[in-house]
Amino acid sequence: MLGALQAFCPSSPYARRLILVRGVRAVGQGAMIVSFTLYLRELGWSAAAIGLLLSAIGLINAALSLFFGALGDKMGPKRLLLLHQSLVGLILLPMLFYSGRFLITVAAFVGNLGRGQNGAAGPFSAVETAWLAGFLHSQERGNAFSLNSAAGFFGMAVGSLLAALQPLWQPLFHGDSAFRPLFLLPILAAIFAVGVLSTVPDIAPKPPIQSPHSTSPSIRIRIQEGLRDFRMLILLSLTNAFNGFAIGMTSPLISYWFAVRYHVGPERIGSAFLFTFLLTGISALLTGHLTQRVGLIRSVVIPRSIGLLLLVLLPLAPTYPLAALLYILRSAFNRGTVGARQAVAIGLIPERWRALGISINNISSSFPSAVGPSLSGWMLQADELALPFYCAACLQGFYLVLYFLLFRHVDNRSNLPNPELT
Repeated sequence: MLGALQAFCPSSPYARRLILVRGVRAVGQGAMIVSFTLYLRELGWSAAAIGLLLSAIGLINAALSLFFGALGDKMGPKRLLLLHQSLVGLILLPMLFYSGRFLITVAAFVGNLGRGQNGAAGPFSAVETAWLAGFLHSQERGNAFSLNSAAGFFGMAVGSLLAALQPLWQPLFHGDSAFRPLFLLPILAAIFAVGVLSTVPDIAPKPPIQSPHSTSPSIRIRIQEGLRDFRMLILLSLTNAFNGFAIGMTSPLISYWFAVRYHVGPERIGSAFLFTFLLTGISALLTGHLTQRVGLIRSVVIPRSIGLLLLVLLPLAPTYPLAALLYILRSAFNRGTVGARQAVAIGLIPERWRALGISINNISSSFPSAVGPSLSGWMLQADELALPFYCAACLQGFYLVLYFLLFRHVDNRSNLPNPELT
């Protein structure tokens, strides 16, 4: 196992540190995806109110992602990420003692609570992705982004396990306060991130190096290249919108759905999430290996097609153990492809505006994903427990067809050598 992980590790020590930060940050996020909506339910929030909060978090973070992506290309990623992690630690600290609605709302926005980002840095995730890409050879991207994704899933597994242990200390607390110690995890993760990120050098955009006798491409050629890159980005964003909408319909409220549908608590939900993220992390590593065999696009489409079938079957499960098993397998096949999809996007976005391009790509799924919890929360409030899954399945199916038809030819392009790193 260690040998396999070493084969996935990028050559740059700075890239490895960024991946480590993602894994540690994911521990806090794993605890929150299990417990945050259950915490709000314990406080008396309705399903519709919880869904509205999660939607608002997604919408605002998506809008900020575009702004910070453009800013990251101008000033470099390091200061932005350090500022973000410092704010997360400071604003989540009062959550250990208070449960007022205003505080919860502000902390949820800053900490991206309950959204299950797999270790990503909220609205700064595009900036961090571009930072990581700057330390990678293009040939490493498939494996490195798969390892980055796997680190997030393994961290989420640890966080889910810790959330599942909540009944051990629950007798020491009164009511909803039993959830509060779990907020220590994202706080400590933020402190760790500040310490490690401060040791990673910044990467500023580099102008192309030209000899005195070299000639720049003509304006016509640059316009053609820009239009080609923009067209590919628009097509990628269009397909991601369907995927994001599908994710938003199911993932943010899945803990709440398990609790309502099967009457289970955080210990059983957290245990299921533990195995979910462990298996998904392994799947992400296997997908990285699969990209070398069948290419990036097929490494996305084949596993996600299996995940689509499992998504249809999930709401039909008569018992919680069967539903948990279907959810675990579906997550492994579906979310294990995150690294491969990131590698495709990186290959399509020019170096000169990479952070902004990744932001545009991210918000194309983030905005629809943000709308999803409001709709699914309303459906759950109306006791339509299966409808969100069937809506998501239709959207995911359309996404897979578009993704394959539009990008089946880009594998060769996404693996072209990066002249700045070779």
